[in-house]
Amino acid sequence: MSFKKFSFATIIFLSLLLKTSAQDSLSTDTKRVIDSALSVLNMNRGDLAMPWDAAGDDAHRLEIERELFKKPLKSFDYTQYHAANLKNSKPEQIDTYFADLLKTLNLGTYRAFSYDEAISSDELNRILGVNLEREASFVSAGILRRFLLPVVQSAIGIDSARQELLKNATLFAQADSLQMMSEDSENLSVFDLKREEEEAFKTAERFFKAAARDSMPLMYSHSLSLYRSLLKLSTMDSELRALLNDSVKTKIINTKLGRIAIGGKGDDVYEGDFLFILDAGGNDRYIAPTFKKEDFVKMPVHAIVDISGSDIYIGNDYAFGSGFFNAGMLLDMAGDDMYSAGNFSLGCGMFGVGILHDAAGTDVYTGKVMTEGAGFFGVGILKDDSGNDLYRAYANGQGFGSTRGFGAIADLSGNDAYTTTSPFQDFLRYDEHYVSFTQGAANGYRPIASGGIGLLADFKGNDSYTCDIYGQGTAYWFGLGALYDEAGDDRYNAYQYAQGAGVHLAQGVLWDVRGEDVYVSHGVSQGCGHDIAFGGLLDEAGNDHYFAESLSQGAGNANAVSLLVDERGDDSYIALNTSNTMGFSDFRRDYGMIGIFVDGGGTDLYGETGRNKTQRTQSSYGVFADLDITKNEVFKADVPALTPPVEERTPLATTLDSLFIQASAAPQKYQYNVAPAQERIVSMGAEAIPFLASKLATESARERLALDNMLPKLYDKDSVNVRKFLLDSLRSRDTKVVGMAAAQIGKKKIAEALPVLQNLLKSPNWRVRALAAQQIGEIGVSTYADTLLKMLKDREPYVRARAAYSIGRLNPANAQVLLDAALKDSAQVVRNSAVQGLRKNAPLPAELVVSFLKADVPVGAKRALARLVPSAASDKASLKTIEEAVRAQPESVREAVYRAIMESPSAEWKSELSVMRKTESNAALKLMLPVEVAKEKGVKEKGKSKK
Repeated sequence: MSFKKFSFATIIFLSLLLKTSAQDSLSTDTKRVIDSALSVLNMNRGDLAMPWDAAGDDAHRLEIERELFKKPLKSFDYTQYHAANLKNSKPEQIDTYFADLLKTLNLGTYRAFSYDEAISSDELNRILGVNLEREASFVSAGILRRFLLPVVQSAIGIDSARQELLKNATLFAQADSLQMMSEDSENLSVFDLKREEEEAFKTAERFFKAAARDSMPLMYSHSLSLYRSLLKLSTMDSELRALLNDSVKTKIINTKLGRIAIGGKGDDVYEGDFLFILDAGGNDRYIAPTFKKEDFVKMPVHAIVDISGSDIYIGNDYAFGSGFFNAGMLLDMAGDDMYSAGNFSLGCGMFGVGILHDAAGTDVYTGKVMTEGAGFFGVGILKDDSGNDLYRAYANGQGFGSTRGFGAIADLSGNDAYTTTSPFQDFLRYDEHYVSFTQGAANGYRPIASGGIGLLADFKGNDSYTCDIYGQGTAYWFGLGALYDEAGDDRYNAYQYAQGAGVHLAQGVLWDVRGEDVYVSHGVSQGCGHDIAFGGLLDEAGNDHYFAESLSQGAGNANAVSLLVDERGDDSYIALNTSNTMGFSDFRRDYGMIGIFVDGGGTDLYGETGRNKTQRTQSSYGVFADLDITKNEVFKADVPALTPPVEERTPLATTLDSLFIQASAAPQKYQYNVAPAQERIVSMGAEAIPFLASKLATESARERLALDNMLPKLYDKDSVNVRKFLLDSLRSRDTKVVGMAAAQIGKKKIAEALPVLQNLLKSPNWRVRALAAQQIGEIGVSTYADTLLKMLKDREPYVRARAAYSIGRLNPANAQVLLDAALKDSAQVVRNSAVQGLRKNAPLPAELVVSFLKADVPVGAKRALARLVPSAASDKASLKTIEEAVRAQPESVREAVYRAIMESPSAEWKSELSVMRKTESNAALKLMLPVEVAKEKGVKEKGKSKK
């Protein structure tokens, strides 16, 4: 190995080593603020971990996804790493980044090709089938040859490398359609929707199975090397630039590989398909043909380099930096330009590499789907170095990454506007909102294939971001979506699943470094994780304003990690629903996760209700008036929103398969039939069992929900047949079947299943072990507590958590002894699950609660155990017994007890707080507690005696 190669390999290794180190990108202050918030929960950053394989694995899951579930905060590291590398324009440093990028996407090992003088002039003429000197002037031919060397050599390399790929009919036929959405779906019947869903699922299964075999590293390597070479040539010295501008005359040349052109300083028009265009100057027009994909892929390369001028680019699908089974390069070095294209355009890589790089000028970009930095089994980048730019797209763009894809926008400076005008209605939820997946978004194909990496990085300027549903740092199904804004006073406007939102096992982050910013969203946004996912919003500096309706601002649900950090500044926060915002996390699957809202400093304003119905003057001629003159008209509907009129509703079906489609319908407008269809199926009794048995392994979340609703009711109707059906299903080799059967067995407490569940505790699949442990607890036979004890030593924390929950749920006589290991576990989810299981037995005997409070366990566990207090019996004797035990606890534990009581619904325990206040020795804690209010009767009697 040569020294040169060794040095390059070493650089790559060091780059990867540095990139994967722990939270290097977060500042000391940021980490201190996060740690301080976690300390209130008696947690640390290690407690943020989630299981990456909670929904199983697939052939396309990226290794960084597995890492990000273990360390969600590293989402910020990867965001900054990619942003910093995209900001760099030094060709000699780009190769290191490209090597890492292909490795990250599992697209093979990068090979950096150098095309300088690799073939002679005569050889180039022979390959092209023309004599460049005869076709163009000596100067033009000499300059053109410099650019054609990398274009031609990369084209030959790409074409050779992609031959097997082009023969894969499944991939070529479906790659584009899998990324498109239909505007007609909103008008389909529930049966047509189901048919469309099933057909799409089968197609996707075939597609992703075929795609798992292809990596084509040489095709990607040649494509990325071509960009690096063209960028180096385009940043030419002033002498060569002057020569190009003064001496070149426009000439179009037909070659064996396709048309090439060289343009002078005049205003040129290039219409049709070209292998390569080099234009020196002038206000030019580039008119791309309306391609069919079969025609577009005939040439392995489509490349344009425009040195200067305010140019107009007009195209449809597969245009201007489109790498669809090939390489698409467009470099425009100066001028105020306009780019208009359709789908798969403006920096889109799909089984290829597409890069659009605009070096200067105020530009306008308009695309449709898979545009403006979008990747799917490839790399798509739109880079703009300067200017006040406007970006417009429909969906799946503006920094979008799907399976094994990387899509990014990198805008280095200027006051920019990013807008999404999606025509694709979110008919599952809304009648007037639309699916975006833009502005730093990632998406997988649930449940078949994981997502990729999508990034929008804007480094300077007062920017505005507008999208609807899914955008501005969002991800769905094992992807990383990020929006990184380094400076400027910015405006973020979205509706849902946005502004740092991870949805269904994914990571979504929004990171704004500095500026006076405004964030507006309806919900599931602003640092929100939903369903074993991470959503994070980090704003480091500036006086910022946050507006949301619900489930936002560091709030999440379904066992997610949610984080909003505003490090400094005088900020304001408004959340209409105060019950599930600003640091909220629910209990789902009988365990909780983490929701953090933390403001690190500044004089902040929080919305409050105390100013309602008040008036006061503010300065000489100002008034604040919140009046009670007009009344809001409240319209109460008897049916869910979007329900059509009675005459337009679809009647209940008569066959089981059609009824099941209605019973599991997802769109809001078909909800009117869901409950009736489920009731009709349940009414069929044993007749429905064979059909429902065939559905137990379904991948559809809605179908599983329908089964979860119907099977317990069916059991109540015919317990004998359903019990046999569930017990038989519990012995299935399909873990999805086992999971559904076990859940129903737990609900109906079918004790005959206990031996089988006990055997499942030995399963090599941790999810099966966890499921079995939980359902043993749900069945409720306390003698099985000893069986679960050994599961507290399982290597997987979620298995230990389920075992701890079930031991608490069973509440054996020696519960305090059995749960000792769980309460000393290093994972917070295990400690909290043990407590949650115990609380299921409320009201708890006072003696049991006291025994746990006196147990020799760490203070952190005692703080978790504080939640048992308001779950205890509330008779006078119990209140007194527990109060004495609480008084003996450390201050941090007493504080946790007080907070648990305040959050509980128990009026008796809440009234006891005033009694606890009398014996509380800590002044700060005493202020938390209410003063005992004398009863009205007592006041009167006291007054009478004085008189």
